[in-house]
Formats: sequence, structure tokens, C-alpha cells
Amino acid sequence: MFFSTRDDSKFVTASEAILQGIAKDGGLFLPTAFHKVDVKSCLNLSYTQIAYKILRPYLDDYSNQEVKSAIEAAYGKSNFPQKVIGLKKIEGKTFLELFHGPTLTFKDMALSLLPHLMEIALKKRDKHRVHILTATSGDTGSAVLSAFGKRPGFEVSVLYPNGGISFVQERQMLSFSTSLSRPFALKDGNFDDCQTLVKKTMLEGKEKDAFSSANSINPFRLLPQIVYYYAAYVGLVNDGTIKEGEVIDVIVPTGNFGDVFAGYLAKKMGLPIGKLIVASNPNRILPDFLSSGEYDLRGRDLLKTSSPSMDILISSNLERLLYLASGSSEATKGWMEELKEKRIFKVDDATMKIIKSDFEAHYSVEEASLPSIVSLHKETGYLIDPHTATAYEASLSRGAERHTLIVSTASPLKFPDTICHAFKRDFKDQKEALSILENDFHIELPPQFRKALEDDTPRFLISGEDFHSKMLENKAYEIATPATSANMGPGFDVLGGALSINNVFSFRRSYKDSTKGFFTPNKKNLVLVAYKEFFKHFGLRYIPARISQVKLNIPYSRGLGSSSSAIIAGLLGANAICNEIIGKEKLLDLATSIEGHPDNVAPCLLGGVCESYVNNGKVEVTKHEISKSIKVLLYIPRQQVSTSKARGILPKQYDFDKVSYQKERIPLLLEALKEGDIEKIKDAIQDKIHVPYRSTLIADYEKVKTLCDAFGLPMTISGSGSTLLIIYKQGMKIKDFIEALGKEKMKYPYKLKKANFVK
Repeated sequence: MFFSTRDDSKFVTASEAILQGIAKDGGLFLPTAFHKVDVKSCLNLSYTQIAYKILRPYLDDYSNQEVKSAIEAAYGKSNFPQKVIGLKKIEGKTFLELFHGPTLTFKDMALSLLPHLMEIALKKRDKHRVHILTATSGDTGSAVLSAFGKRPGFEVSVLYPNGGISFVQERQMLSFSTSLSRPFALKDGNFDDCQTLVKKTMLEGKEKDAFSSANSINPFRLLPQIVYYYAAYVGLVNDGTIKEGEVIDVIVPTGNFGDVFAGYLAKKMGLPIGKLIVASNPNRILPDFLSSGEYDLRGRDLLKTSSPSMDILISSNLERLLYLASGSSEATKGWMEELKEKRIFKVDDATMKIIKSDFEAHYSVEEASLPSIVSLHKETGYLIDPHTATAYEASLSRGAERHTLIVSTASPLKFPDTICHAFKRDFKDQKEALSILENDFHIELPPQFRKALEDDTPRFLISGEDFHSKMLENKAYEIATPATSANMGPGFDVLGGALSINNVFSFRRSYKDSTKGFFTPNKKNLVLVAYKEFFKHFGLRYIPARISQVKLNIPYSRGLGSSSSAIIAGLLGANAICNEIIGKEKLLDLATSIEGHPDNVAPCLLGGVCESYVNNGKVEVTKHEISKSIKVLLYIPRQQVSTSKARGILPKQYDFDKVSYQKERIPLLLEALKEGDIEKIKDAIQDKIHVPYRSTLIADYEKVKTLCDAFGLPMTISGSGSTLLIIYKQGMKIKDFIEALGKEKMKYPYKLKKANFVK
């Protein structure tokens, strides 16, 4: 059973604690008792067997088989192909390597297990889905997304400080994005802001029981970390480094206090550990607290360092230690409230005496920890990451009374730029820095890591307010897509422009697909067709949606890109519901494959006037500037002209001189539009390939053309439909032209719409 650090009178089962992640009163879960495990009983056991022995008693409402199957699945070859942990003896000390998992960080050690335990908990609590909400200072995000992202029953949202993690950490996180899993970069915030926002959102969502956490605030992100301390000790005994029962000291680089607290729990369970040394970077909040008993955030700014995963000022797991040391949930709650309200609390002497009996602290400045990476490698050939460097630096300042275990939390591959800076190696970008580590330092780059760096999932920058509302609401996404005019003059199937007329669609997650406000049946509804194709094409788990047409301003079969508007809307709506995990370049390729050619979809997606064509299956686009003085008048008759009819009237082949004429005039038209030169536009927009043929399909074409010529206005057919695109310049007396047009007797009623080319 488990209870909250802020109220130890109420209890929940393991499955409840796992799914809640954080207690409803804001406290952190702790087990009611820590059972003893004699290290002697573990000496001949494998990692999975040690894990079962340690974790089984805490999983009170799980069967033996459920625990065994979860552990075996977590620590098998699929997650740890070579080994689960590594022990490297260097200079009389031992480095405990915890970076042999999927994301090359110690977070994999617990996060490989948590999804399996949580899946079982979902069944026990009769729930179908849970939303994992996690804050990260760099490494947790990748491990959470890797572990949960592709498993059914989970949605994952990870919040990290924009600019506060390494390039490699960010790219790795982004590479694990799926339709239901996504990292978000918090604008103008640090890790503490991320963590506070996640906790707040989780607590506000507790009424619906919608969220759980994979941070170490979740008790089963924490408890599995006990296992590797036992496994490391067993390894040291088995290889003769220490004798059974011999006491060792452990140095842990930490910011959130989870990893070192797991070592403390191992000691409480009977592992022969003497001192637990907290190794910190210049954000020395924990060393200062352990020295003074005062946790003071006032006037303290979070520093960005070369060990970003430790750039933390609010160490969540300290709350658990405060409870265990004081034995009082009332005192613990009081300290946490003081920290929130006053940004400071002071622990009584009796509690601090208990804490200091187990913990010491050391902090390293950048000027010391980075050179220690270089010196260790030069002397031994062993390369460590900047977080482990703070622990190694701490070991150099201590005596050698006991054997020291240094916890190595991440692979150097995660921080190639820092390593290269430390060794004063020049590099142009992160990929070149990685190449230096791979070639000059002989560190093998795992295939999944290389793939992550090549991933092109765009970053999602978000404000705290938007993240909070996004997590708590089933938000409706409104997508506005512009009308487009393709086949502009001589730019047949090449030039298209986006116009300031929009259709607006709404997309909202649902249990099944439904449409509202459309005239077309679902089988022919291009918005829904494109929406479904998005998931199929990109191999993403499908999310049903309620799709509504909010505004219909682009008429059908008039040459204004109504089909492109629908296709782009469907793709953008799907991408919005999937938190924009696909970049526009890939969306354009897919839109072109659905539409058949890019001249409409390119400007609809990208805006502006676009020159586009398909080259070896890839859409090539060049956007062109248009003078702000250029305006557009659309003559839209009631008459419809279908694409098939417009295509069908064109000749099967063209004379060479006509093709040459078109090719020469495209750059002339683009230049004229950029300059805003109406006379040049009038000359350049003349076409010999499609207008002479398609004009015969438009009943009132000749009358409008005659008037345009009389007023000196350039005119062409918009797309393949019946709309005529008339270009004028700001300041021209277009009103006189409209009056003259109104006096003409037309075969079809028409509408005039003023528009601009929009970016």
C-alpha cells in the first residue's frame, strides 16, 4: 500500500498509485514499509531476478506472474541488446554505467518497466487509456516517449524548456513523436517552470482521473531504480572488487534528487552503503540545503550549464526524504507550502541530523568538471559525459576510505558539443561533433540514435497557458485554407497564387468520425478523405475526429481551388490533432499525391505565389514576392466548369513555338508582379496554351475581356474553372470598371470579390 507524503492517513494500492502518479493532495507516494533484502540472497541472481526480488513486495495487487512478465519484457534484449548495466573500474573507483538502454540514459532503467506495470494497472482499474504527462530537463523525455509512445492505451505529452536542453536530446525526443505522443518546448521557461506546470495540470485533471506521470514523482519510476544499486553491488562482489558485506560509498550526479534517493532506499532495505554523495553543478541548491538545512530559492536564478539535466532548483524527490527523516506528513506539507508561498523553508535540527547521517554533497564549477573529462580520458582512455563529470570531480575531493561507486547517468554521445568543447575540438554543427566522438574517440553510434538525428519532426513551441488548456480541454482546431488561382497566365500547371478568401473547418477528437455542414457524402468528402490519408500515409495510429465546415467562401467548380482547400484542410486538421508532428514539406508531397499536381495545393499550404513542379516524386517549390500594391478582382459566374471538362478541351500536343513562348513569359510575369507594373503584367500574362481553348467554355469571357482591354486591366482564367482573375493596382479607378461591367448583359449571374495575394 502507498500513502501521500502530505497525508499519511489514507492509502492506495500499487495500481492506483501507478495510475495517479501524484497524490490528489499534491504529495508524493511512498510505500507503507520498506522490506529488507539481504544482498547475499542476490549474489547468484540475474538482473531480472534481482528486480523481481526487490519489487515484488511493493506491487501488492499484482500477481506473481504479472510482475515476472513485466520485468522480463522490460529488461530483455529488445531494450538492452548488450547488457543492462555496465561496471567500469577506473583509478580504484567503479563507474556504474546506466546508459545501455534505448535512449542511452539511466532513465531507461525504470521507464522500460513502467509501461508494462501501467498497462496491467489499466486493466485492473477498468480503464482504457491514460495520458502520461511529464516534465523533462533533457533525458526523461526521450525515455518516456520511447517507452510509452507506440504502446496502445497511452497518450504522452512531454514538456521541456525551450533552449534548455542539448540539440541531441531535443532531436532524440522529437524522433519519438507519434499521433498521440509529442514533446512540447515551453516558451520563456526553465525546467522548474515545466515541472510546476505539469504538476498543476495533473492535479486539476484529477477529477476526471485523466493523467499519470512518468517522472520520478511516480513511485514506480523511482522504485525500479533501487534494483541497479543492488545489481551493481552484486557485480562488485562477484568480480572480487569488494567483499560481501563491505560498505561502499555512492556518488550520484543529481538535480531532481530521484536517482540518489533510490540509492537511499536501497540502503534502507539493507544494501551496505555508507555515504550517499550528492554531486551537483553550479545550480547548487541541494549542497546548500544539506549544508544549512535551509532551502532558499529567493534571489536565485537557474543557471544554464553543460549538464542540462541537472539544471534544476526545485528538487521534487527531496519531499520524500523530508517525510522519511521527520516522520511527519504535517511537517512535510508545511515545508512544501512554505516553499510555494515564501520560496524558502528551514528544516528543524533533529530532521537535518538524520539527513546528514546518510548524505553529503559536492558541487562542481564548469571550469573544474569539464577539464576532468579530458584528464580522465588522457590518463585512462575512458570518456564520460558532463553529468558524470560532476560525480567524478566530487570523488577527487574525497578520501579513499571505502570503495566508491560513481553513477554514470548518460552516454557521452548525448552531449557531443560539450565533449568537443572540453577537448578544444572545432566542429561546425552537432552532427560533426558526433562524428568526432565516433571516429576519434571510437564510440559506436547506435543505429536508432543516428536515425533520431536525421528525423525532421518540427519543434512545437508553446506558452504555459496554451499547454495548460491544451492538456485539460478537448480542443477544437479551426483550420482556415485560402482560395487559390492556378494556371496563372503563361504558368500553366506551374504558377499558382493564394487569395484572401478562406474556407474554415473545425476538427475535434472524437470516438468516431463524423462530419457536419458539408454537402458532399463522406465517401467523397475530400476533407475527410485527406484526414484519413494522413494517418495511413505516415503510419500513425488513427484518431477519429468530428469535422465541421464552419465557413464556405470558396465556390465549387469555379477554378478557385475548392478541392485543394479541402485536401489541405484535412491534412492540417489531422496534423493539428497530432500536435503538428509532420513538417509542411512532407504535407505538400502528400497533398500533391492526392490532388495530382501541386499548382493549387502549394500556394494553399504555403501561401503567396508559388512556382511548383514534381521532380522524381518530390515537389519543388519556389515562392515569389508580389508587390503589396497589386490587387485582384474575381469575376465569379454562376456557371460551373468541371476540371475534367476543362482538361478535355485542351489539345493533345502543342507547337514548339507556343511552349517556348510560355516558358519565356513566366519569369517576365513574376518580375512584373513583384514590381507592381500593370502594363508589364498585361503583356506578360498572355497565354497560348490553355486560355484560348478554355475561354470557349466560359459564356461571358469575351464581354469581360473586351471591358478589361478597354480599361487596361490584365485578365486571365483562374485555374480550370469559370472564374476570371482581373489584376489591378491600388489607386486605379476600379469602381468605374465595375460600373461598366454591371451595364453589360451577361448570360450568367455573377459575383465580384475583391482579394489580395496572401503570404
